[in-house]
Amino acid sequence: MTQFPRPTIDIVPTAILGSLGEPVFAAGMLQFPSSYSNCHDVAAATPEQWYRMLKPVAVEGFKALEISNGWLDIRKLEDGRRSEFAGVLADLDLTAIGCVVANRSLADRGSRGSHLEFTKDVIASASRLHIPYVCLGLHSMVPRQPGGPFWFWNQRQTAADPQEWDQTVAALRQLSVYAEDFGVRVSLELFPDTFVGSTNDARRMFDAVDHPSFGLNPDLGNFVRLQSDMVDWEQMALDLLPVTNYWHVKNYAYLEHPQTGLTLTHPAALTTGVINYRRLLTFALQVGYAGPVIIEHYGGDGLAVSGDGLRYLGRVVEALS
Repeated sequence: MTQFPRPTIDIVPTAILGSLGEPVFAAGMLQFPSSYSNCHDVAAATPEQWYRMLKPVAVEGFKALEISNGWLDIRKLEDGRRSEFAGVLADLDLTAIGCVVANRSLADRGSRGSHLEFTKDVIASASRLHIPYVCLGLHSMVPRQPGGPFWFWNQRQTAADPQEWDQTVAALRQLSVYAEDFGVRVSLELFPDTFVGSTNDARRMFDAVDHPSFGLNPDLGNFVRLQSDMVDWEQMALDLLPVTNYWHVKNYAYLEHPQTGLTLTHPAALTTGVINYRRLLTFALQVGYAGPVIIEHYGGDGLAVSGDGLRYLGRVVEALS
């Protein structure tokens, strides 16, 4: 495996030289359902319902959030409804910083055309809501099967078909050109067994798409949570943060029993998992990263854990100022 030049990460008691980047810390919407007991389609909710849904995000201290198409399909919001939704965000002092398009992989040959058009519609809708980023994935979130693993990432995924590489690159470039016209940036999330399932593959994809509106989302938690040998998450971050324009952060505990080869993982707070986000955020700021940092957590009260992560990352930035 080709290694990129490895800089060092220093956590020092002096301020970072030069201007300090200003990343936007935002809440992920992983555990927000697509329907509620009194609202079966979030896009059809009343402004009061939206307010009640999103107030916990503001109460946790967030000023920004990421919208997932699994929670709210923003394509369904017409002019008046967009204004109402924007008004709810303003009332809660929240900004929608990004939109995630899930389960619409452009690597899927049979559905690539429809997924491309779906994502274009999301980009256009995001622009009308003044959402500056749209994040994509080349993976599918497989629903939990009865009797299967509790966590979806422990279910076997279909590996990427190498024959679809060129067409996937072309689709991502077409999408990036389209997004540029709307003033929206596209980010591609790293995920195992996809065309961006390793550092080298991700850098190769970044170079192949080769468009200023396109960047990477090095979601390291997607790799640390695998119940296999621990990945070099620090090396991945050092290699990828310079070409990152959007960043999901989450953490996992990792237990191993070398005598039997047993490894177990479990969602953890940003402060207690194996990834040291103080080190990584320090490096990100050193290389001038000033994009969104979306805090995610699976399991339990994910929003509360994310709120603790928000305060932790704020302390890290304050210590470096």
